[in-house]
Formats: sequence, C-alpha cells, structure tokens
Amino acid sequence: MPAAYTKWASHQERAAGIRQGVLHRCLADRIHPSEVGNVVKTAVGPAGALDTTLKMILVSSLLTGVPIGIAAHHFNRKIKEDREKERELKSRIEFYNDAAGDLESGLAGRGAYLA
Repeated sequence: MPAAYTKWASHQERAAGIRQGVLHRCLADRIHPSEVGNVVKTAVGPAGALDTTLKMILVSSLLTGVPIGIAAHHFNRKIKEDREKERELKSRIEFYNDAAGDLESGLAGRGAYLA
C-alpha cells in the first residue's frame, strides 16, 4: 500500500523534499553541496570498476548458466521419455483390466462361478 503522502504530494514536490533533505544532511555533516558529486563518485568507485564488475557478472553467468541450461534440457527430455513410457504402460494395464472385466462378465452371464 502506498504511503499517504503520495495522494497529496506530486512527484515534483516529493523530489524537492528529497533534495532539501539531502542538502540538510550534507550541511549537517559539513559537506558543501558542490562536493556532493565528488562524494558520490568516491562512494561508487572508479568508472572502470563498474564496467569490470558487469563484465565479470556476465562471464560468470555464461559459464554457469550454459551448463545448467544443458543439464536442465537433458533432464527434461529424460522425464518426458519416462512419462511417455509410463502412459504406455498405464494404457496397457487399462486394456488388460477391460479385457479381464469383459471376460468375467461374459463368463458370469453364462453361469460360471468365479472365485
């Protein structure tokens, strides 16, 4: 559920409030507003670090994701084969049960006693 102030404050008013809060906090910590950009840059790290991190995440996801995808495909195919065999066996069981039921009812109609 959204906060109540979202009903009466516009996006611009909320953004202005956030800016005021950041400015107030910077002044409380004795950081000049012109230095905020430098503080953010040092917190994030060097520009190349983000690129390196993204490349590392991409390479590691490829190295782990591709083998996992191949294994999942193999297991899925094997499960489908097993299910197909199971369906075939169930249909055979049903056929034999029907045949036995027909045989039993035919013999019972002739007066034979089945124990």
